[in-house]
Amino acid sequence: MIEVYLASLIHYAVAKKLLDWRDVTIIKNHLIGLFELDVDIPLADVDNLTIIPEYPDQILEDIYHYLSKHPNYLYRFLDGDFDKISCYLMGLVTPLPSVIESNFYDLVNNKQVVLALKYFYQLSLNNFYIKLSALKNNRHWQYQSRYGTIELTINLAKPEKDPRQIAMLKSSQEATTNSYPQCILCKENEGYLGDLTKLPKPKPARFNHRLITLTLNHQKWFFQYSPYMYYNEHSIVFSECHRDMLTHQDSFLAMFDFVTQFPHYFIGSNADLPIIGGSILNHDHFQAGNYIFPIESATNKAAIVFNDYPQARGYILNWPLTVMKLIGNKADLINLATTILHSWRSYTSVKDNLYAYTAQINHNGLTSILRNNQDDSHTLYLMLRNNRTSDEFPDGIFHPHQGLHHIKKENIGLMEAAGLAILPGRLNRELEIIEDILRKSIAENEIVDTLKQVSLHQEWLTELDAKFADNGRDIADLNPFLANQVAERFIEVLECCAVFNDSARFMLSWQDFLSGINADCSI
Repeated sequence: MIEVYLASLIHYAVAKKLLDWRDVTIIKNHLIGLFELDVDIPLADVDNLTIIPEYPDQILEDIYHYLSKHPNYLYRFLDGDFDKISCYLMGLVTPLPSVIESNFYDLVNNKQVVLALKYFYQLSLNNFYIKLSALKNNRHWQYQSRYGTIELTINLAKPEKDPRQIAMLKSSQEATTNSYPQCILCKENEGYLGDLTKLPKPKPARFNHRLITLTLNHQKWFFQYSPYMYYNEHSIVFSECHRDMLTHQDSFLAMFDFVTQFPHYFIGSNADLPIIGGSILNHDHFQAGNYIFPIESATNKAAIVFNDYPQARGYILNWPLTVMKLIGNKADLINLATTILHSWRSYTSVKDNLYAYTAQINHNGLTSILRNNQDDSHTLYLMLRNNRTSDEFPDGIFHPHQGLHHIKKENIGLMEAAGLAILPGRLNRELEIIEDILRKSIAENEIVDTLKQVSLHQEWLTELDAKFADNGRDIADLNPFLANQVAERFIEVLECCAVFNDSARFMLSWQDFLSGINADCSI
């Protein structure tokens, strides 16, 4: 039976243009050796096959099921791990990077940039690097808030990370010197077999991983699609060098080079400091993709006039975080953004409980998003961030406060700050239990054990119960009611991150900061 499964794998790879028919014999013989077969793998003319699956999940599951019952060298060599075996098999039938890159740049050089990206994106789906079938189980919804539309997802594939572990990773000697690959983004992950022995941080299998080389700001960078796919065509752009995240003028130059080469994509950067800097701080990188974030539909709260850059327009946004929106040409925005960055790095406001430095440690950083406009101008969003902690808020003064950690305790990175909630997978089950509790459908002898499963939500559950009863809602309304309550909680999470968060002082705070860059704001 295994010959049939392996034939299906080859048929799939040829049909999806991962494997050229000319190379089938070599791959077939490779598989025959790996699986210790003494018979041929029966192949048909792919053009005459009527059923080719959209993605290879079932084929890989069939092969793995066979191997688990008939373990061979391959099974033992790859630790009996489904992900490693699947990545290895798909890597065998995926073109080499040079072939992929040649195909990609043939399209780019023929002014078919959109098709070039679609080619690489589809390849990343077809070769099982992006496991779209698993991502389809993620929950996604929208919420109309006082700030506009907010998008929320519960991601079942993404592990929930502790912000303190993320901060430690940046300074870890093992993460920077004694490990191969040095981090999960490094170019050395391309084709890496994986290593489950690197505990507590096992190295994931990347045998089917492929990269595209880019030149940004006269330096070599790499482009890949994210296996988690948090939004449409979610991609990552990372430096060839394994170096810490650090935002400076060169960062803005690289961002503008990227949107010049790929005009329909945005590019953005997390802040470069722990707590406010996303989940990877030890490798310089950007997020990119073919997606419009909710923040881009936010209304303007006030206008900004930049006296040194009269051609640039600026706005303070009606948004949970402290955000300015800049519109202008490339040269003006690069210089203006650099000026804002330098000013913000050193900005302190005692009245706002904002301190740029404590014991020579800098606390101020920027989260940024850049995209092209149809009139050849550009829009750049800059979010003012601060990562200082205190005895009252040991996880971060401008970080989700502890009472909100049951919904989100991780760093609020670019995506969340821009209005796309990436919520932990555990919430999927916990919300089902909460719904049962609110329906009063838990047997009396199971209540204690059930409540233990949602102990993180104890205080919130009491609030939900009171809200639901007070509003006299029908049981049928429970699901949308809970979804809305999660969304409201997430908005509170974002509001915690606002550095100008005193409504009475809001415009005064902005004006004080803007005066340092020779700018004014008005409602």
